[in-house]
Amino acid sequence: MASRLYSMNKYINAVATKIYNNQTLCKYLYYDQYDPLAQPDIADTTILYTDEDNQRLLFNPFIVAQEDNRLTRLGVNIDDVDVDRTEYFKNISIDCILVCHNDLWRVSVSDDDIGVRPLLIMDELDSIFVDSSTKGIGSDKLSYSKLIYLNDYYTGYRICYKSISLPI
Repeated sequence: MASRLYSMNKYINAVATKIYNNQTLCKYLYYDQYDPLAQPDIADTTILYTDEDNQRLLFNPFIVAQEDNRLTRLGVNIDDVDVDRTEYFKNISIDCILVCHNDLWRVSVSDDDIGVRPLLIMDELDSIFVDSSTKGIGSDKLSYSKLIYLNDYYTGYRICYKSISLPI
């Protein structure tokens, strides 16, 4: 019998699937152009995780060095795990680290509008973790977001979603 904590891996996979199914979020992460939404759909969005030379989505801690190419990265981790006796996780937090090269912040959203890439990505994350009614993934609230400065080239946000209940 697998431990209850081992089951967390299936929830990371569920989170990954929700991200892969959000073409808008994937385009903001994958395309470095000024108009990422005007780019073609990504046929296999798992490339954001599987392409080790150009990885944009991670489920483990990562660093961004100053010499890295211009890119946007999203790290997603489960934190604050508390397993109760009824076989349910309580007080799960999903902790996201979003980093974006400073040259990539400004993007075209439509012919008339410009946007801020990290804020648009955060909006898509909200649609997954706050607005979602999918069983097993959804949250009462965005707990917090905090601007982070990594180095002279990369800035981003740490975003935490709390009160997520994930049954085993």
